[in-house]
Amino acid sequence: MHSPQAHQPSHDKIDESTLPTAREALLALAKGAISEIPGGSMLMELLSVRVSKRQAQFLKELSTDLDNLKEQVEGFHLETLAENDAFVSTTLEVLATSVRTHQAAKLKAARNIVLNAALPNAPNDNLQKMFVTWLDQLTEWHLVVLRLAQDGRLPEIDFSTSNWAIHTSALDKLSDVIESEYPEFNGRHSECIQLLRDLYMWGLVSNHVPSKGRATFVVYAPLPTPLARQFLKFIESPLEDENENN
Repeated sequence: MHSPQAHQPSHDKIDESTLPTAREALLALAKGAISEIPGGSMLMELLSVRVSKRQAQFLKELSTDLDNLKEQVEGFHLETLAENDAFVSTTLEVLATSVRTHQAAKLKAARNIVLNAALPNAPNDNLQKMFVTWLDQLTEWHLVVLRLAQDGRLPEIDFSTSNWAIHTSALDKLSDVIESEYPEFNGRHSECIQLLRDLYMWGLVSNHVPSKGRATFVVYAPLPTPLARQFLKFIESPLEDENENN
């Protein structure tokens, strides 16, 4: 008597056309949560329409950017990107970020992340995930202050002092610098301080610039950390015509 043959797992190829898109997956998750709320079904329908419009607009602009990149980068082939797991993962995460914001600067930065992830010299996949997470969490205002730090525009503020946030003269200068560049910050002194506090707590700005094998370089005006500089580069457009206009 022969024992029943052990069940062998199927290795049939999955029909990818039956898999949900990133938008469909996000909507399914949201629907499960909102369905528990009274009146949630109507809200879900309204959100679904808006999410669809956001994603369609984002993908339309991204498609144009990728076509432009193909024209500018020799040997760049859109067809091979689907085989690049790091690129696919980053793009899916960026798509999730894109439907969670309406801020134009963040949407532009999100498209730039996909473009840079498509290039041969892209950061490793762990850094890419880190940078997408930062973009998702940061606001346009955080990006403003971080770029001012990159340009060396911030006043002297010593984070090693525990009470740095009550140094009136330095923080007044901080507000003056931001307001002179962006008038919409006028009268938002406390917000300016909070933005800088956030960037410092997330390790994006510092008075100490570490370097392996050498003593830490100490500066008095906050500067972006090495990783923050990589992040800023990763969210800038690699397209030549756009860089010339900036």
